[in-house]
Amino acid sequence: MKMNKKATYIAAVLLILAEMGGTIALSNEVMKPDIDVRTKIVLLGVSVGKTTCGGEVTVNVTLSNAGTIIAIGDLIIYVDRNQAYQTAVEVDPLRTITESYSVPVTEGTHTFKVVVSSLGGGDSMSVTRDVLMDSDCDYLSDGEEYEYGTDPFNRDTDGDGVIDSKDTNPVGNYAITLYILRARALDDVDSSLIGHNPADMSLDVTVVLTDNQDDLDKKILATQDPLMNLEDYAIAKATFDVPDYKTVIPITFHLYDRDEGTERTEIDVSPGPENIATIYYNAKTGTWTGDDYPGDESNYFGYGHLSGCGDGSCGITPSSPDKDVTVYSKYESILEKKGINGEILKVYSSTNISEVKVKSGEETITIREPQSVHLVEVLLNNGSTVNITLVNTYKAKVLKTKPIKLPAEPEVPPTREKMATVEVEAASIEEPLKGEIKINQQGGDVINSRSSEIVTYSSQDEHDGEIWFVIVPSDPDGIPFWREVELNKELEKQGSPYRFDPSDGYGIRNGSIPGWRTWNEKDKLNDYDGDGVPNAVEQLIGKDPAKKDILGIELNVSVEWQMSDGDRKNLAYSIRKASDFVYDYTDGYAMITRVTIWDGKRNWEKADIQIHNGSCIVGVWNKDICPYTYPIGGYWTGGHIIMPRSFKSPLKNADKLLNDPLVQACIQSNLRYLNLAGAVACIDLALDNVKIGSADYGRAIAHELGHYVFWLGDEYMDWHERIYYLPDWLGGLWTAMFGGLGYSQTTAGWFYNNRVPPHSIMDMTYEYSELSWPADYERFKANLTKKFGENNWEEHMTYQWNKWQMCGRDTLRKLLNGQIVSSRHFLIKNYIPPKPYTGPYTGVGCFMEVV
Repeated sequence: MKMNKKATYIAAVLLILAEMGGTIALSNEVMKPDIDVRTKIVLLGVSVGKTTCGGEVTVNVTLSNAGTIIAIGDLIIYVDRNQAYQTAVEVDPLRTITESYSVPVTEGTHTFKVVVSSLGGGDSMSVTRDVLMDSDCDYLSDGEEYEYGTDPFNRDTDGDGVIDSKDTNPVGNYAITLYILRARALDDVDSSLIGHNPADMSLDVTVVLTDNQDDLDKKILATQDPLMNLEDYAIAKATFDVPDYKTVIPITFHLYDRDEGTERTEIDVSPGPENIATIYYNAKTGTWTGDDYPGDESNYFGYGHLSGCGDGSCGITPSSPDKDVTVYSKYESILEKKGINGEILKVYSSTNISEVKVKSGEETITIREPQSVHLVEVLLNNGSTVNITLVNTYKAKVLKTKPIKLPAEPEVPPTREKMATVEVEAASIEEPLKGEIKINQQGGDVINSRSSEIVTYSSQDEHDGEIWFVIVPSDPDGIPFWREVELNKELEKQGSPYRFDPSDGYGIRNGSIPGWRTWNEKDKLNDYDGDGVPNAVEQLIGKDPAKKDILGIELNVSVEWQMSDGDRKNLAYSIRKASDFVYDYTDGYAMITRVTIWDGKRNWEKADIQIHNGSCIVGVWNKDICPYTYPIGGYWTGGHIIMPRSFKSPLKNADKLLNDPLVQACIQSNLRYLNLAGAVACIDLALDNVKIGSADYGRAIAHELGHYVFWLGDEYMDWHERIYYLPDWLGGLWTAMFGGLGYSQTTAGWFYNNRVPPHSIMDMTYEYSELSWPADYERFKANLTKKFGENNWEEHMTYQWNKWQMCGRDTLRKLLNGQIVSSRHFLIKNYIPPKPYTGPYTGVGCFMEVV
């Protein structure tokens, strides 16, 4: 029922008097009560719908009552000064409400004025709005529907029962495919103290991932279509049909190691305290949030990458720039805190232990019911190998047994049983514990630990793992309908001539208009923002296809020999890994997007990378490329990156060259008789052979791209080109091979064993995968000053520092901001590198086009 203004006032006054316990006599005279501010209605906001349907538009009005009693009044809506709507309103005290009203209006530009009146006074607000025609009443204007590709005369274009404006895909069914690109177990999750068995991983959202493999990744003959490549790269996939009315879809990842029988061991892939990771996929934007989200490298490990190390359980956080998560990172971090630095080679584990004892002299430490026991084989930085027993004391009881000290003349002679020892709970113990170790299993068996040292730690001992994944919508171009709508707005604002087709050719897919598939290919593979990365790839890795926010690198590669299919797979795999490393050390600002490969030395001079059918290995020494490729595995000439087909890098095996006594003896005995060839052969036997198809070959390419694309200098040698880690034995070996001088064996050992130079991929390429940052050079300068003196430290600074007078990260920042001019990059404006983060990031190499 509508009340006129007089009736409204009378009702309000009666209500007030009733609350006050008073009475009133009514007459036929017009009543003019005093204003009561306790009932004032205030207008907080007015919004008008963008479309008119059936000659009406929706007007939303937000009202508030700051008074202490119910406020009653009138609300009138004027359109272009003409009254179009009137109603009574009622607002409870201290409440805010929003009401929607259907107001008659025609298409066009109109001014809407809302006036509200009550006993406490009046209020008004105006808004001018373009009202567009919506013929089918789906809250999308006819013009928008023509632009988007939906039917302006059918509110449910695809007939699925959801109106177009509420439909996550108005032109078809919405499905998503989850691709698992890689899975890795970071701990010893499936072994015993007598041997390691690789994990048998399974994931609840998909199918079985791997059998007896701790790290699963694939090599394929890649094509020019990155979305099609995913089908072959994926180690597992699952497709889900998404309700078209639902915008946010939760997805959980529950990774297991499949034990014998029906039992399964959980592997932690969550950044939080739980083992299960949860993300929330947004069907409109095509991105996800939750335990993984765009740009999460600042707090975690990168988009499309779930890791159980996100809670710090592996001893590595995203703010550890000189470390990457590797298998057994957790155990290496524990040992490092105890002063034991090295690489863990093997781990044998058990949770079925009743107690661990270590006897040292007359004292015995007993750890009862340990959470777990791990026997680890460690390659120390000095080149020696040791076995250490790691014992998790979480909820365990640690006891110390020692002889009783009796008084000289006891009043009561002790029995023999009481004379021996006494057990006390150990408040603290010095580590590492050294002595005779005895490990008892719960069944009574005794295990030989093969070590004489125990290191303890306390943790719930979750088994950590990692998953690399990507979620692709069913749209032909890989970009969701509503995301393309938003991208078009961005492109229009920038003045770009490009536009996406949100409907992906809906309505003409029957072939009546040729070329619609080509339009989808353009939306998928073209680069509308000009940053060198295809539109669909940017969408899938969490970047913006309408904004220059990443540098795409295109490479031409020529090899000297005729390649087999196996060679092509292996080379593409190594370059793909190089893309991952580049994405890692640029913190997500660059990746390799396209590589064109020729064999038979075709287009040799045009190639960015020339790969010779030779090596710097004794017996196949290629004089065209050696000795320049020897230290790292490749070199940059300015016009090309030169790589051998396989190589042995002394920097990759500096440990053996500097610290292995057998290698040392072999080299020195040959040099004593001036047999340089024999000394080189000794070195060669100590080095690992790196071939195309390995991740290490990709590391070498990534290092050289640091020179070729980003103009970074080497950090494994000083500006006199003396390699820090390789001693110039007897002053002649490296001089003969490289034509330059080296450091003494003692100094080279000091540089290597103390990791003195900046920790970066431009230094120890096979150990680090980040760029140097200011703190690296602060530490480096301090160590050089201490070693060589205040007036001589600069003589030993890196080639990078001598070239730019700054660290690698700052060089990258200046280059991407245009302060350093290079012909090999797209400018990324306003690039501000954050503090360095650890990786590795999403497997962006999976999106590389190969021709």
